[in-house]
Amino acid sequence: DGVSAKKHLGLNGKKVISTFGFLSRGKGIEYGIAAMPEIVKKFPDAIYLVIGETHPVVKRSDGEDYRQSLIKQARELNVEDNVRFVDKYLSTDDLLKYLEATDIYLSLSQNTDQAVSGTLSYALGAGRPVVATTFSQAREIITPDVGALVKVGESAGIAHEVSSLFSDEHRRIALGKNAYFRTRIMTWPNVALAYMREFASLAPALAKR
Repeated sequence: DGVSAKKHLGLNGKKVISTFGFLSRGKGIEYGIAAMPEIVKKFPDAIYLVIGETHPVVKRSDGEDYRQSLIKQARELNVEDNVRFVDKYLSTDDLLKYLEATDIYLSLSQNTDQAVSGTLSYALGAGRPVVATTFSQAREIITPDVGALVKVGESAGIAHEVSSLFSDEHRRIALGKNAYFRTRIMTWPNVALAYMREFASLAPALAKR
């Protein structure tokens, strides 16, 4: 239920929304922040965690311009207390702790052709409902029983879906459980087993080893 993780991270009593990964333009973080005023109206205890350092290539070319623009946006929208930046590269253990503390995960890529998102897979694998934009992998994997899809380039849909999930705890928890069980086939041990079953069906002698 994330209670112990929230306590560990100083997020007691918060409704936690999160996004993680290397920070760069195109990740759609600005739309998540733009959704926060509407979310906070209904849920003042909501907090949006933007987890991850700026992408090294971006940092070399543009410094922290994007992060600073996001901080400025949160301030101008009067939600700076509801948006927190975790500006560091996390170990897997620390990342999983943040995902455990997360109630709703946002995957907001603005590239509709993006075929793979490791962060999306991590969030689903951690048993978290996901609100995602309509990029390629999300269209394939985000169904109404694990989350919701929203349009690229807008914040109203994000605010609506997040508020809807926070308003219905039973549904939110059910979506998280569905996400967890659906992604068991994506864990490395189970992927290996699937390959071995396929190999054994083609070369039966393998099944005897």
